[in-house]
Amino acid sequence: MPDLLKQLKSMNSITGDCIDIDSIKKFSPTDVNIDSAQILAALQQPHSEHLIQKAIELARDERWGYDYKKAIITKLTASIGVEILKYIPGRIAIDIDASLSFDAEGIINRVRELEGIYRNLRIDQSRLLIKIPATWEGIQAARQLERGGINCSLVFIYGFIQAQACADAGIFEISIPVGSTSEWYKTHEPDVDYAGINDPGVATLYSIYQHYKYFGYPTRIMGTGFNSMMQIQVLAGCDQLAITPVLLDELSAQTGPLERRLSPTIPAATDYRPTDTPEKEFRWSLNSSVLACTKLAEDLRSLDSTQRQIQDIISQHLETSQ
Repeated sequence: MPDLLKQLKSMNSITGDCIDIDSIKKFSPTDVNIDSAQILAALQQPHSEHLIQKAIELARDERWGYDYKKAIITKLTASIGVEILKYIPGRIAIDIDASLSFDAEGIINRVRELEGIYRNLRIDQSRLLIKIPATWEGIQAARQLERGGINCSLVFIYGFIQAQACADAGIFEISIPVGSTSEWYKTHEPDVDYAGINDPGVATLYSIYQHYKYFGYPTRIMGTGFNSMMQIQVLAGCDQLAITPVLLDELSAQTGPLERRLSPTIPAATDYRPTDTPEKEFRWSLNSSVLACTKLAEDLRSLDSTQRQIQDIISQHLETSQ
């Protein structure tokens, strides 16, 4: 009998939640998530100077510019992405600046700048997925970018209203953080049985999946941030699952039957779809949810902190190399 990972791959696509080439070669994911936290971890390893030096060389024409450090970070991410794309058939997903999360125009300009950089590296936009926080401004920016052929993955989705607004906007993909949703509930409501399908992160993804498929929304749903193999197993059949090397290794090491849990239903007529979500309803619903409001803000702060730490490392390298 095939191992659990092979069975899972027959039901849904896998995104590698890693930038390590050896892991990518070993597990052969379809797509790869290039996360700012992973880049920071790589730069904190011994002998990481070559990564920074390569990025500095790629950004040398921009060394007199105001955003020289940002240019180096962008080139660093791009060089990692170009290498990864040699080993996968699908896409790389890249972060935008957390500081732009509430600036729709700023997001659009930044994403178009990124698309141009990758195009100059001969990477077609069909192999890029731009990760944008699911704020109101982020969703509206992604709506315009999707119309221009640039696919987006809306991240930090904890509330149903965020998922609905993304569907309204015709977003390519939404990312639902299963693990951190579960941890929040276990912290704030510890006396509840969260086994199996009762896991709150799993239940959140499951309900959004059923809603999307019933109304025929083409937006892809990806589960991410898993804390256990069980969370993955009970979501087998989801459109996309982002999995870390540790859990991929566990899945590949185990055999036994894996049941498909999620399957698309026959969609209702598009006439039955809800009307587009108004901005005031989005903001009120998001802020009415303690989970969604708290975790979205927490994730934005975390992303911003991570990106600032990367910039500090670049700054230190530039100072010591002068």
